Amino acid sequence: MDDPTLRKRLTQIEAQLEILSERAGVPYDRRGADLPPTVRELAMAGKKIHAIQEVIRLTGMSLAEAKQRLDDL
Repeated sequence: MDDPTLRKRLTQIEAQLEILSERAGVPYDRRGADLPPTVRELAMAGKKIHAIQEVIRLTGMSLAEAKQRLDDL
């Protein structure tokens, strides 16, 4: 997804869903919420290799761990 408008809209929808879930008392697991914003942005822009490299750089994870972490998004 490399369209900035779609990315922005998806981010807004996820934020709203998180708020509604909290108010309803239903846990909302926002995938990738624990990842740095730069990693999420790279992944959402379709730059998976760069996102994996950034995860490795920031966390010290192995290549396999970083790839799996991003596949879970």
